[in-house]
Amino acid sequence: MQYNIEKFSLNLLIVSLFLFISFILYLNFYGSDHDSYAIINTFIILINEARYVPSRTFGFPVSELIIGSSVYFLGSYITKYFLYFIFLISLVFFYYSFDTESKNSLNLKLFLTLSLSNSVLVFDNINITDYPLALFFLSAGFLLYKNKKYYIAVLLFGLCIGARLNFLIFIYLFYLFNTRLQINSLINSFKWIFLTSIIGGSFYIPYLISHDFSISLISKTHTLGGLRFETDEQLTFMLFEQSSRFFYKVIKIFGFLSFVIILISAFQILIKKKLIDCIKDNKFHFSLIVLNLFLFFQLPTKTSIISLVTIFTYLLIVKYFDKKIIYLIIFINIINYFIVIDFLKINYRYDDVCLPKQALSANFQLIFDHKNLNYKKYLAETKNNMFCSSKELPFQYRENFLKQKKLSNHD
Repeated sequence: MQYNIEKFSLNLLIVSLFLFISFILYLNFYGSDHDSYAIINTFIILINEARYVPSRTFGFPVSELIIGSSVYFLGSYITKYFLYFIFLISLVFFYYSFDTESKNSLNLKLFLTLSLSNSVLVFDNINITDYPLALFFLSAGFLLYKNKKYYIAVLLFGLCIGARLNFLIFIYLFYLFNTRLQINSLINSFKWIFLTSIIGGSFYIPYLISHDFSISLISKTHTLGGLRFETDEQLTFMLFEQSSRFFYKVIKIFGFLSFVIILISAFQILIKKKLIDCIKDNKFHFSLIVLNLFLFFQLPTKTSIISLVTIFTYLLIVKYFDKKIIYLIIFINIINYFIVIDFLKINYRYDDVCLPKQALSANFQLIFDHKNLNYKKYLAETKNNMFCSSKELPFQYRENFLKQKKLSNHD
């Protein structure tokens, strides 16, 4: 009886969170990430000039094609709900990729509730950007590979690389953990890695052609799929400035109070000598989390880069944490949609919302801001981003862009 009440309560909470996020999405514009504009603009140039100009670094061809064409021919409303839908599907796929419980398992409901209650994770993945698309291809690939649908999994992994280049590292890690020290297993893994690399790499041929396949294009860029190559002169800056941003944003993805609770609970597991067993039983989870954090340390900018850290931490939490602790984290997460809870007051260089956010200084200060609701703050950022981005678009597209209509003039 108590179990059924718990399941019903979780179902109700999941539906409530789904509807609340859908409401936020209705009020949302293109998201708070300026990369949304860059992706759309790449597709506009491709349509108008038959010329490929990457949205960033080497480009994200699959994302630029799918998201750009969707906004161009269908408009932002359909696009943002499509991305929200595949983000939800991705969460389910991630869960079943590493869990064999029944479809109505309580842990799945707890995992979904944890994920949907995390405002940072949700806001990062309802933006019109490449992250939810890459997460979908990755999670679907994981699940299909687990179910021995290898060729379809390889195709999806290739699309994932085309959607977001740095995800190839997570895919290779996955292959590594699914390879046994046997001849047949080694040969098969090499085959899947080769095919995945060919499919994923083929999406970057237009960029390579535009640069005459010159190796200098690597040395001339500071970033490679999210990795930053630092000079010796920048080492001190990286160790202090980037370390500060790294630790702050890692705490931010969970929320300050939830992060403290997670640390305390993990320490309690360590005291009971269960943490070592947990790591042994979940080597891939911990390896992916550490690898994602390492990559993020190279370029600690957007929290969306470490969405996988949040997702895989929650997969571990529902397996090992006491349910009372999980419910406490969910409660605090939900509060974070409305109340800004932080431990740093950051002063920025510019007041102009259209200029980059550059931190000048930061002071430790416990902040409980209940006047400026967190979700409304996000919506204000999405509106500012839309107006700022519209100024960079060709004139003929600005009106439809601001009205969130399809950009194409063809019916």
